[in-house]
Amino acid sequence: MLNFLPLAGCQRRAAGPAGQTGGGPLVQHVFVWQRQWTGAVGAAVAEHGREFQELGVFGGEICVEGDGRCSTEKGRPDWSVLAAAGREVAPVIRVERLADTGAARQAVAGAVVAAARSFTAEAGAAGVAAGPVIVDYDCPQKRLPAYAGWLVEVRAALAPRRVVITALPSWLGEADLPALLDRCDGWILQLHSFDLTRLNRQPQVCDPVQAVRWTAQAEKLGRLYSVALATYSATAGLDADWKRVGLALEGPSPAWPPGTLQVELGSDPAGLAALVAEWRRNRPAHLVDLWWYRLPVATDTRNWRWPTLAAVMAGRVPAPRWQVVAEGTNPIDLTLLNTGEGPGPPPQRLVIRWPGHAPAAADALPGWAVTTVEGNAMFSPSPEASARAIIPGSRCALGWIRHHEAVPSVSVLQITVEP
Repeated sequence: MLNFLPLAGCQRRAAGPAGQTGGGPLVQHVFVWQRQWTGAVGAAVAEHGREFQELGVFGGEICVEGDGRCSTEKGRPDWSVLAAAGREVAPVIRVERLADTGAARQAVAGAVVAAARSFTAEAGAAGVAAGPVIVDYDCPQKRLPAYAGWLVEVRAALAPRRVVITALPSWLGEADLPALLDRCDGWILQLHSFDLTRLNRQPQVCDPVQAVRWTAQAEKLGRLYSVALATYSATAGLDADWKRVGLALEGPSPAWPPGTLQVELGSDPAGLAALVAEWRRNRPAHLVDLWWYRLPVATDTRNWRWPTLAAVMAGRVPAPRWQVVAEGTNPIDLTLLNTGEGPGPPPQRLVIRWPGHAPAAADALPGWAVTTVEGNAMFSPSPEASARAIIPGSRCALGWIRHHEAVPSVSVLQITVEP
């Protein structure tokens, strides 16, 4: 659970020299942000939920219509799965925007309180411990004072429940931020954003170098805080003037207008693993714990696989590991499998050796080429295939080889993977 005091504002403590809190394991949590709890989502929570101290689960989104009315999209988690996970569950209530009038803002506050109470009641009925209410609102900097006043209402209505907010890096330089933090019980600094002005370098959802800078700014506030790191990739759509058309964070890219430039942004496992390793050795003085956005799910194609997140959580750089699987006798079908922790481009050459004479035939499937020389079959990826990373747990069909006579066993094959 987050270590914040209720109804006392964001807890402060005397700050020693930056990074002098010592090392050791970081307390780590994860967001389960899927709005539809499919079997794959339930399986991910069942298999890996216990690896985290707390789960932040989508509890609802509050949308404001043009006439000031608000509607709620309710989160519908699988409570039986969460109960079996045995972890505290924090409802995350997403706020689209605050309305312009006082009455409408009160309506938004009421909707947030109602969604949080409904989630807590359902959790209690299922035997699930409910954690703090996490309010997720990407407030424009100029409206931070209004947000602070609005939080007073929400926090008072939910007392004695703790209210934690997510915070944008763009708030860190604002003079109004300390007053906002006085009106909540904790804050999670999101160390991910979309800076599309730096396209001369590989853009990232979560830049480890920038994350260090933002954390240093947060330290100057002298308050305990959490950070959220990203595990997902995104596609940004830009028009001819390099202005954002849209942003795809989940699922396939939408049907953007013709001529839209699509820019891929990723989350670098190696860079974030190095950051976590450094924090395990010597973390900033006020950093309490770490949140990951989001839990890997088998059907989530824009997210890391579980082995990658597990390695990064431990501060270990995830790397691919290659295995060629041979099946059948004549022909022998060959498949490349990534059994490692990280994604990576395929090896540049896979050499298949066998005793005896050359094969009668060998062929490669699309994306690969094969040559046979003196009893060896050498498979190499095409330039297009070399540019595509193979994620952990996935496989890629290479092709096949056939002899004049059936090979007694595929175990006689000698397979060499060359970088």
